[in-house]
Amino acid sequence: MANSNKQENEITSIEDLPNELFGEIFSYLNGNDASFSFIYLSRRFQCLVKEYCQRLDFKSISKSKFDLIFEQYYTQWCQSLSLSNDNYTYGQIEYFLQFYSLIDHFSQLKSLTLYNIKSIDTFELLSQIFLLTNLVSLTLKPVCGKIMSEFDFFNLKRLAITSCKNTTWIKKFSQLDSLEYTMNNCCLSQIVLAWPLKLKHLKIVFDNDDVGILVPQSLTYLSELIVLEIYQKKLGKSLPNGQVWEQLIRSSFPALKKFKFYFQFDYGFVSIKKERKVLSSFSTSFYLEEKKWFIRCDIFTVSGIAVIYSLPFTFDQYTVISNSSSGRIITLSNRNSTHSDKDLYKHMKIVTIESISEWDLEDDFHTKHNNNTYEQIMLNFISGPHFNSIERLHLLPNYYRYRNEHNIKILSNSFYILLKKIPHLYVLEIDLSDLQFLTENWTNVILCSHLSENIRSLILHSNKHRRQFLDGNEVDQIIRVFSTKCQYLSVCVLSPIHTVISLLRNMKQLHSMHVFAQTKDNEEITMKWLEKQNIGLNYSNCFITNHEQNYYFWLR
Repeated sequence: MANSNKQENEITSIEDLPNELFGEIFSYLNGNDASFSFIYLSRRFQCLVKEYCQRLDFKSISKSKFDLIFEQYYTQWCQSLSLSNDNYTYGQIEYFLQFYSLIDHFSQLKSLTLYNIKSIDTFELLSQIFLLTNLVSLTLKPVCGKIMSEFDFFNLKRLAITSCKNTTWIKKFSQLDSLEYTMNNCCLSQIVLAWPLKLKHLKIVFDNDDVGILVPQSLTYLSELIVLEIYQKKLGKSLPNGQVWEQLIRSSFPALKKFKFYFQFDYGFVSIKKERKVLSSFSTSFYLEEKKWFIRCDIFTVSGIAVIYSLPFTFDQYTVISNSSSGRIITLSNRNSTHSDKDLYKHMKIVTIESISEWDLEDDFHTKHNNNTYEQIMLNFISGPHFNSIERLHLLPNYYRYRNEHNIKILSNSFYILLKKIPHLYVLEIDLSDLQFLTENWTNVILCSHLSENIRSLILHSNKHRRQFLDGNEVDQIIRVFSTKCQYLSVCVLSPIHTVISLLRNMKQLHSMHVFAQTKDNEEITMKWLEKQNIGLNYSNCFITNHEQNYYFWLR
């Protein structure tokens, strides 16, 4: 009898699990992924998806699947929505506003994220957002503060925005708890910094030295801050000063628990005293003993450039100077650390490798370095623990300066080692001529095979010092190497119109493509024209936007 009851209570299939358990699991899933996973199962699972999967993230969805969500599912249950005009889905927001509506389809939203809205009618968009009365979290990138100031979002608790260097408009959002503010040049306003006074979390991202100087004094009255993050995107001439930040924290932020920062600075080719002064200012007893805040400084000695940042590394992007030997100084010891090396960099998603300009180097630089220099620089760099979470590798144009036969092998080998070191890499941004060079004109079978298997997004730049034109052979090689897995392709190299057709016809995995196209007078790539090419694309599986000669295709 006992065995009989035991058999009756045993779970023999997934459908025997209770709804409550599925609800707990589904609450962690992206709604569109869950929808397609359970679309052909029983009505019970479809109802559970609708009830518990309240988050839709469309940042990397194909066009046809995007439409299918709206055709088959009632979206009013959704509480979190992400739309994007970034590379993978360029034109998505225009398409959404043309055929759908925030109010009609997402009236219950509590969180809204909109990426790359610079080509959108911002006032019209904000007018729709204003009517979302349940909204408490908003991400907008980018938008001018002058337009934002015309709306009152009284219920917002969190705002992440890319906007002007005059931030006085944001003081009216006095109810905010969390603010992430990235500064750009969307207008010509003066640099004036001011912040809502009740903030608990503030993250500021800037690239201008003048902004960096003003940031500390703008924070004086934020007495309720718990988390402060400062990220300097570009090289600064003024030196970071840990004592200034220490005094500010002591006097103004009694509740501060976390101080995260990333500063790039130029300390000069031979001025080691400057470098040591910066390091010592972030190595006082206040940082190391009282707060237990630790730093690392990566020093690129030939260029006179250094990067100093807090540990663990909490930002998504890191820059390295490639043709410059480097040193490292770190204040975190094994005794103080509660993190493994891998965990210290788990938030890093993008590594940008750039070289200093040829005219920044001494004339005899190359004679001072033997042929192993390039390999050693690369190997030194990749020996660190940075790479476990890296998804994107940006090799800026003109990264490789010397291209003799010996260096081809060295750099190709080092490049392959670098790719192997980054297990989750799927985005590669590189100059077209550099890619040809590193693959030995597409003949390095091992390297090409690795790229074919791993790269999901490829961004090709044109050499800025000479006009490039994508020819038929290069198109054939791109298709051969990347057609199997690549889902996004950007060709920022002038390309004839037949190239567009060839890429769209042969790269069947693409969800999105951008091409800088050469068209004849009054010629334009439209859906009507594209349908005539008989490559299987039509209004149901393709949406085209264009800006001058740049054409963007949101596909399949």
